[in-house]
Order: sequence, then C-alpha cells, then structure tokens
Amino acid sequence: MNGKSNEESRMNGIEAEIFNREISSLKVAVIFRLIGWGYLAGIEPISAKSLMELAFVEILMFFGIMISVMSLFFFVRKMHVRPLGIAGSILDVIIVTLQPVIWYFSVGGVAVNPAFMLKGPLYQTFLWLILGYNSFALQPVYIIIVLIGGSLGYIAHFAYLVFSHRAEFTTSYIAHNLGGGVDISSVLQPLIAYIAIGVGFVIFSMRMKGTIYTAVRNEMTSNQLSRFFSPKVRDAIMSLNEQDASEKGKLQDVAVMFTDIRNFTKYCEDKSPDEIVSFLKAYQSIMVEIIFKYNGTLDKFVGDGIMATFGTPSTSEDDASNAVKAAIEMSSSLKNFNIERTNAGLAKIAIGIGIHFGQVVVGTIGSANRLEYTVIGDTVNIASRLEAATKELKREIVFSQEVRDHIAEDIKTVLLGSIEIRGHGIPMQVYSL
Repeated sequence: MNGKSNEESRMNGIEAEIFNREISSLKVAVIFRLIGWGYLAGIEPISAKSLMELAFVEILMFFGIMISVMSLFFFVRKMHVRPLGIAGSILDVIIVTLQPVIWYFSVGGVAVNPAFMLKGPLYQTFLWLILGYNSFALQPVYIIIVLIGGSLGYIAHFAYLVFSHRAEFTTSYIAHNLGGGVDISSVLQPLIAYIAIGVGFVIFSMRMKGTIYTAVRNEMTSNQLSRFFSPKVRDAIMSLNEQDASEKGKLQDVAVMFTDIRNFTKYCEDKSPDEIVSFLKAYQSIMVEIIFKYNGTLDKFVGDGIMATFGTPSTSEDDASNAVKAAIEMSSSLKNFNIERTNAGLAKIAIGIGIHFGQVVVGTIGSANRLEYTVIGDTVNIASRLEAATKELKREIVFSQEVRDHIAEDIKTVLLGSIEIRGHGIPMQVYSL
C-alpha cells in the first residue's frame, strides 16, 4: 500500500481530507450497525415465534453483519467507500422494513391483525436509529436512501393494512394504543415526523458539509502557510481577502535574502543520500526557524540554498533590519551547529548570505495545478549575485547600499567598497558586519 487509494489520489487536498472524514464517520455508522444487528441476532433465538422467523432474521442479520465487517475492511484501505456506504444504507432499510413482515407471517399472518406491523415500537425505533447513524457521514446520499426507503416501506405496510380489509379503524387513542384498532392520524404522524426530520438531516448535512469544506480549506491553507511563513505573517495572510492574498500581483519594497552552503557539491561526494538529506533537514530547520523569528517568509529551497523575503505579504519599516538581524543570528547559530558537528567528528560547514532591498512584484505564479507565492524582479537577481559575491569578498554576509539605508542605526556595518554586479551596469557599494 502506498498510503493512498486510487479514489483519494484523484482528489485535490481538500476533497481528500473531506473524503477521510467521511470514512471516519462511516466507520462510526458501521459500529452502530453492528451493535444493532448483533443485538437482533442475539435476542432472536429467544424471542422468535417460529422457526421461519428465526431462519429469516438470522440470515438477514448474517448478511448485515458480513457487509458491515467487509465495509470496515475496505474503509480502512479507503477503497469502494461510496458504493459500500450506499449498500449499507440500502441494507439497513431492507432489514428494518422486512422485520415486522417476518414477524407478522411467523405468528400466523391472516390470523393476526396486520395493524401491529405498524404499531410495533421496535419497527419505528429502528427506523429512527438507522436514519440517525446514516447521518453521521454528513453525506446527503445516505440520508436520502434511508429517508425514501424507510418512508416507502412504512407506506407499503400501511397500504397492506388498508387493502387487507381486516383493519379496525378508529378515532380512539385508547383503542389504537391498547387495542386492535387503527387511528389513521396516529399512524401517519410518525411518518410525517420521520420525513420532516429526515429532510432536516439532509439540509443540515448539506450545510455542514459546506462548513466543513471551508474549515478544512482554511486548516489546510494555514498548515501550508506555516511551512513558508512565521505564525505572525501566516495569520496576517489568513486575515487578508483571498483574492488579494493569492491572485493579485503587487509592487512593494522587500528585503530579499539568499543563503548558500560553501562547497556543498564537494561535501556530498563521500556522503550517502540519507546522510545528505539528514544534514540538510537539520541545517535548514535551524535557518528557517530564524527566518520566521524575524517575520521573514521562506520563499523556496534551491538545493542547499535558501531564498527568503522580509516584507511579504505586508511591509514594515523593519524589513531590512529584520533581514540583517536574521543573517547575524544565522551566522551565530552556524557556529554552534559546527561545534556540534566537530564534537561528532564531522566537518564544519561555511555559508554565504546576500541581502538586497528594493521593489519586487509579489504574487502567486504558476499553473492552475501548481501555484507558488513568490517575488520576482531585479531585486531578487541582485540579492542572488550578492550571495555569490561573498566568496570573492571572503565575507559571510554581504548586503547592498539599499539595505544599509534602511536598517536601524544600532547595527554596525563595514563598507567593503564597490563591486560589479553581473547584469547590473552600475557598480554597487556593498557592506558587511
């Protein structure tokens, strides 16, 4: 098993999550079904009025329990969920509808007043029970099957009662409840109530399904955003209008940071894939936590490199300062990380960090199947070039004059001079710490 059924793999993330919740609810319904049918199967040998009744009920219970167990088996594997859910609902209706008929014929048929088929409390109790637990999955199809099937079965019993010409119709409440008489209003009232409640369940399930869809979408969006944004920034995005947050591109001033591990290709030469992945996870976890600490946004991982932005989705006066402060803490944390590696007999690593501040286009780009919230523009290119320049300048952190102009006064900087930036015609003054 690969963890996903064919049904689930064809769905998008939200549909798959709702599908999983439907399965969980159906499992609960199956448990109730097993309890109900197990109860009937257990008491039937004691309460049966004839061998015919015992045989028919036990056979029905056997099929009911077998289908329920089989449903659980497939639900766990997320296979054939909807067909088995529908089959279970249909079987519920068949068993409940046949139960009074089997009892009626087992005690003599024409020798017994057929009114007791409808007046038996067990029949109506089980009708309400199956309507209730088939509502758990919040899928209208199961409720509609039980609602229509149960109503038609009840009407069929009533029709048999009328056309048998053996019913003793009365308007007396006492005669209906304590004798053999039948009060039509007392017979139809439970049916009307059953239909009304059933329709209410259908409407409620449809509305709840929409509510759950929205909640799951928001939950998944929040979880997805948590991978790239700090909690503060994530909450800000969630509070924005969805159209503004994901579809409209906009121009704004942002601090863009690139980091890269020095000589990573050589580092990987004698390492196994597991060692490389384990190392990157440990390293990236430390760096991303620092980025989030300073309200940065993880834009993407580029191999062993990291691209982050400060000032997305919304800007502040501290974006450039936050980027530089994050770089300082990254450098400090790297020293501690290297101490741990040295103690473990592993080689130290070095990184380069380049930062530039300027105008970018912020928005969601890509195809309908794969969207990415990112920034584009010359500012991004310059930040990448500054990171590459850390090798020649033999500095761990390098940032532009634009960054220097927007950081706090208490951050001490060192002017490194002017350098040529590939693709940028004018020499650029750069700084370090």
